[in-house]
Amino acid sequence: MEDLKHYDDAAIALIDARGKSNTHRINELTEHQVALDRLVTSVEVLATKQETVEGDVKEIKELAALLQALMGLEKAMEPPKPAEKQKKETVRVVLSDEAEELSR
Repeated sequence: MEDLKHYDDAAIALIDARGKSNTHRINELTEHQVALDRLVTSVEVLATKQETVEGDVKEIKELAALLQALMGLEKAMEPPKPAEKQKKETVRVVLSDEAEELSR
């Protein structure tokens, strides 16, 4: 029993205080780790949602291109619009007697 070291009350109190301090630090680190785990999970969820949004945007762009192509096709297939009715106007020319005889 001579190999055992004898601790007095002050040394035991110091060791006890260090143990409590270390326990407190471990508890804080555990809380931080839990918060980090939540953050990692949130980032993973956001990454998945971003991939979904990117897929949706790609699909919307493809549909927009298809609509533009259909609109162009529709315009190409439209029958030509009838020309606006032109006003019929009469032009009267006054000719001299000689010119009138030549025009006959």
